[in-house]
Amino acid sequence: MARLFLVFAIVFFACKDSADTAKLTSTAPQGDVTLRVAQNDGKIEVFAFAEKNMGGFQFDVDFSGCKSAGKITTSTSLNDFQVNGNLLKNQQVYRLLGFSMSGKKIEFAGKEVHICNIEIEGFDCVAGVTFDNVVLADPTGKPLSLKKIEFGS
Repeated sequence: MARLFLVFAIVFFACKDSADTAKLTSTAPQGDVTLRVAQNDGKIEVFAFAEKNMGGFQFDVDFSGCKSAGKITTSTSLNDFQVNGNLLKNQQVYRLLGFSMSGKKIEFAGKEVHICNIEIEGFDCVAGVTFDNVVLADPTGKPLSLKKIEFGS
């Protein structure tokens, strides 16, 4: 039986520095989960690492710093997980949600896990992207805190 858990968002902001690289300003250095964001062949790949299992995730991707963002599709290679999203705020923010309707969990077992891809037509910018409103939950729906977001390959 699928359960829906509501977790209140902890907001973190990524910003662009003068070297044209994205960074995250965070207040949770002892957090549970590290996200890594990489651009590869016109898509953004999102990876996660944690000591605890994860039951689901949600975050906003803001493309307003990019020249253009066309049609957006999402995918995941996680078994029994679904990842989907919608455009918000003048088509510049994409809210992504990933979870399992059958109650599966993301098990890290000491390794980084590729959690999703975001493919955008005509997209060629990572430095202008920010990740915001990150919500992470363990398999029972309890919140996990974000340690940091790393940008790069």
